Amino acid sequence: MNRSRIVRLALAASLLWSTASVAAADKVLLVVSSHGRVSTEKPAGFDMAEYAQAYWLFRDHGYEVQVASPSGGEAIPDRYEAEAPPTARLLAAPEAMTQLRNTRQPEQLNPADYAAVLVIGGKGAMFDLPGADPLHKLLARHYQGGGVLGTVCHGAAALLGVKQADGRPLIAGRAVNSFSREEERLFNPDWSKRYPFVLEDRLREQGARFEAAPPMLIHVTRDERLFSGQNPFSTAPLVEAMLRALGREPKPRQIGSDELTLRLLGRLLVPAQRPEAERELAAEPNRFQPRLIALYGTRLAKGANGSAELETALHLMTLAAPYFSHPRLDLARAETLRKLGRSEAARQLLEQASGRHPSAPELKQALAELETASR
Repeated sequence: MNRSRIVRLALAASLLWSTASVAAADKVLLVVSSHGRVSTEKPAGFDMAEYAQAYWLFRDHGYEVQVASPSGGEAIPDRYEAEAPPTARLLAAPEAMTQLRNTRQPEQLNPADYAAVLVIGGKGAMFDLPGADPLHKLLARHYQGGGVLGTVCHGAAALLGVKQADGRPLIAGRAVNSFSREEERLFNPDWSKRYPFVLEDRLREQGARFEAAPPMLIHVTRDERLFSGQNPFSTAPLVEAMLRALGREPKPRQIGSDELTLRLLGRLLVPAQRPEAERELAAEPNRFQPRLIALYGTRLAKGANGSAELETALHLMTLAAPYFSHPRLDLARAETLRKLGRSEAARQLLEQASGRHPSAPELKQALAELETASR
């Protein structure tokens, strides 16, 4: 072979490599569960809020987004709030919705085409992602080829089948998080009983160094090019961390009231930070979602282990009460007071609540039961 031919071949190879690199640099793959399409117990699909946030963050930073699922074709989401800004924007984008109706199969894809792959969570992820062998091979080749890999919430179930080159689990010895055992217990008790396993436990069994924040608080873990977000509220910070790893500084964004509320909750749970957080809530309650604080408190109270957690739950519910008036919140507060041995305070609260909510017979019933028990 003469020298000029060698040079031409080298230039051609260089051009092909350059083209592939540009394609990978500008393309991201989102992976969703296919289970919602075949499930007889809907909803059991992917998480639409996680998907919409990730889709627009990548798109708004210059990436083409493609979508895959284990079975390909239409992907069905869990129930979702259509009014949430990223979701409403997605529903109004024909191209984006067409992709969800025509997801790609992993075996048809070249992992080298993507700068990053992000696996979205949702209830369905627990059923079909752990056994999706073509997806596991795609993720393994993507990571081994130098790509950035992320999972959010139950999307980490996809990592359970991903192997390193030597056959060991990809997550062995790596820092990883997902929806935690404690989050399942407090915020997902019904569905977690139907899952084939507890995700945190299975990740630990494969050698992962599992880490987690308190339930439902924002938390992102990075181990080299492997990123994981603990829960749906961690989606946007997770994608921003992936963007930085890809060399793109995230643009300033409007942080939603739900994310602001979860950040505030994180401070409310730290005694040293609690007074300032309480003042911030009192000064600008409209910036936050007191309903989320109330929900967090009621769930914590329901699953509390000991008086310390009951006291924390009661404090959160009491903080939310001036801004979120609801009979169920009053019932939960009264029941928590009763568990803490403060029956008289519980009685007074129920009497006041009955006056605020005269059409809520459950309050009068709880008051009658409390008075009967105290005789």
